[in-house]
Amino acid sequence: MKIHSIESATTGATARLQACVEWEDCDRPARTLFVDTDARYREQLVPNANAFLTAAFVPAMQHCERRVHVDGSICPRLRDGLASAQQWLARWYDPDRHDDVTIEAAHGFAPPAPVAPPRTGCYMSGGVDALSTLRHNRLCFPQDHEGAVTDCLIVHGFDIGGYEHEDSNRDHFELACRTLDALVDDAGVTLIPVHTNVRHLDDDDGFFVHRFHGAALCSIAHAFSRRVRRMLLPSSFQALDLTPWGSHPDLDACYSSADMTIHHEGLRFSRLDKVGIIANWDVAMRILRSCYMPFRRGLNCGECEKCVRTMTELLVHGALHRCATFEPDDVSADLMRRTEIYSADDDWQHLVEPLTRMGRDDLVDIIHEKLALYYRRRRADEGRDWRGRLKALDRNLLGGAMLRVKRAWRAP
Repeated sequence: MKIHSIESATTGATARLQACVEWEDCDRPARTLFVDTDARYREQLVPNANAFLTAAFVPAMQHCERRVHVDGSICPRLRDGLASAQQWLARWYDPDRHDDVTIEAAHGFAPPAPVAPPRTGCYMSGGVDALSTLRHNRLCFPQDHEGAVTDCLIVHGFDIGGYEHEDSNRDHFELACRTLDALVDDAGVTLIPVHTNVRHLDDDDGFFVHRFHGAALCSIAHAFSRRVRRMLLPSSFQALDLTPWGSHPDLDACYSSADMTIHHEGLRFSRLDKVGIIANWDVAMRILRSCYMPFRRGLNCGECEKCVRTMTELLVHGALHRCATFEPDDVSADLMRRTEIYSADDDWQHLVEPLTRMGRDDLVDIIHEKLALYYRRRRADEGRDWRGRLKALDRNLLGGAMLRVKRAWRAP
């Protein structure tokens, strides 16, 4: 892979940082990666080779590129960190892989001198992880302390508009930005909108969430290394529930450089704890966005698994009736019964005890049933029951012949 033509430009109201990425060892199209923001921040948007190396390295590894050659200077701390990230990802997902991706820098490896003031930034989606990170920071650091968050980046191109062959959902992103304007006065932060196509290097959902999204987010931080010197990346899991994931305390620190330190923040808190942190924050109850789905009614659909889980967590903390972004004031057994649990089983487990104390056995019983079904499916997917072993036998020895016969039999 080659990364070249790194440059910045301002056109009208938009400031852009861009670079050309060319694949060498696989049949994927060259593309121009970009990071756009409001022209007001053009002086802080750095034509930074570290940003594009961080963005491209994990996709290069995924598609078996032998090297990433960058037409620029690379920080040696980032180079070494990416080598460590490569080892973590290989250990988790490709233990038999031994062909490391080599990093080459046309202008050598040299630590950049920090030019930004010692400011702290945070990613802001409007979800539980991001809002609880900002709220906890505000409760711990006075606003004049260098550890206090001053800037929040909201990114179009990851959870909103991240798919190459679908509508970019710009209107949804603008709705989210308008909603988050309430944070500016209440929390005393600057909200910086960012548009990027970094995810288009490989927008497969499984790849993005399990391997790539931490690096993708950190690449945006490097692009703003003239504005902030440290970036808080909200944790996805509590320490007790850690699992291989694209954003992980062992991975995220690997994406730091001499002028940009990445902190994996909130590891001590479960998701239920995080909801408790924001439950009494009025502005959070007006802007909370947790939905995976396209915006069908405002910010949240109120029906997908993540919405129902968040509503149940708010119910436990006595805050669901105060959350303006969810319509019902209660979680009914009927709604819970319609909800398919397909992820975050630990988060659901954490709800069982407090719901039992509340006397909501109707919800607890359904959660137990749903979790039992989820675990059966997972065992089958991982080949740990007779169905999974039979599927693996058909796939590996019979080339899927049994599956084809089954589909043909069912077709009529």
